[in-house]
Amino acid sequence: MMDAAMPADAIPAQVQADIEAARRLLMDAAERPPDTLTDHLYQHWFQADGIHQGGPEAGAYAAATCLPERFEAGWTIAAIRPDGISLRHADGRQTVAALGEIAPVDATAPLVRGLDVRRLARTGSAVPGFWHLWSDGWRGGGPERMQRLYLPLQPDCLTMAAAILVRLAPPADVWAAKFLRGGHPGPRRDPGLIYLPAGPLPDWLPAVMAALTPMLGGPPVRLAAPWHGGWLADDPGGGRSFGQALCEVLAGLAGQALDRQVFAAAAWAGLRPLLGHLEPAR
Repeated sequence: MMDAAMPADAIPAQVQADIEAARRLLMDAAERPPDTLTDHLYQHWFQADGIHQGGPEAGAYAAATCLPERFEAGWTIAAIRPDGISLRHADGRQTVAALGEIAPVDATAPLVRGLDVRRLARTGSAVPGFWHLWSDGWRGGGPERMQRLYLPLQPDCLTMAAAILVRLAPPADVWAAKFLRGGHPGPRRDPGLIYLPAGPLPDWLPAVMAALTPMLGGPPVRLAAPWHGGWLADDPGGGRSFGQALCEVLAGLAGQALDRQVFAAAAWAGLRPLLGHLEPAR
């Protein structure tokens, strides 16, 4: 285990470099109101030098991830509701699907109660700035603790990457993902992101990363751990992003930015609870 009180020159080199980049930015932003520093760091430190200004729109993602092999048989329409199609499976499962996520077994039949259909075993949804995907396992209840695998994808590969994930990640496993959608106000280093339960990584994940390898190559994610071409980080919890959590800690240390050694030591002590993924035992 690394000592939180270690001197600055004993902090891992890449961690030192990232902390120093944040310190210099805070010094340059000394005149900014303190309550703007977290957002300033997020845009100009955590996301700085990213190669993405946005991504495809929701329709492109929906089409790319509507894979024939992911339509599951055995479902019947239980009701047609304003918020979607209520379905019941022969094994007792129940869910609500969007209109575009079901296919009648008889393609000519009208959508009525009792109709046998196949259901797309993944859920997609557009939110501001992103396209989200959930596995059936995630829909049953997300994990209490998560980890994040950032995907440094090239700009023209986002929909292909989403399709690869849906094809290779088992629907029954617990996973979720998001990909950049539409325009963004500034560059980003995190065009793709897979959410996974904390703990051992699933055995299907290396195959996903191997398939994505020709599409990877963006800049590294600050203070994350390299893994098969992506970047792993523990999720900070509380609904915060990893980058936001880092920037909150560093912004709180702005008053110590004049002294490089003092700032580095304080930053390491404050950040370490968020950086379990950098521990040697990982």
